Amino acid sequence: MKKNIITILTVVILIFIMKRLVDYVSSKGFNDSILKKISMQGRIVKLKGDFNSHHVPVAILRDGKTMNINFVFQKLAIGDSIIKKKGTTYMTVIRKDSVFRLNLSQPGISN
Repeated sequence: MKKNIITILTVVILIFIMKRLVDYVSSKGFNDSILKKISMQGRIVKLKGDFNSHHVPVAILRDGKTMNINFVFQKLAIGDSIIKKKGTTYMTVIRKDSVFRLNLSQPGISN
């Protein structure tokens, strides 16, 4: 009887811990902390799905670097120059006729 109670209590505690971990990893604060570590700039030469990462859209820059553009891919075009500074959650896009910012923390919201 005592063993069953301990087993049930252990399972409940593990479920609670797993839920908290999943909530943290999927939280905006966690995603923003990752975004703030990225620094990248360059001209987009190709837009494609990355076969190694479940076809996540990526921008290939002139220097060969790739950047995950999952939430903003529809707003980017080949020839755009992008600037993503470390410590920010937005990307500046320079196009032939305009300059605009894309908020990477809240997709769909442009500054």
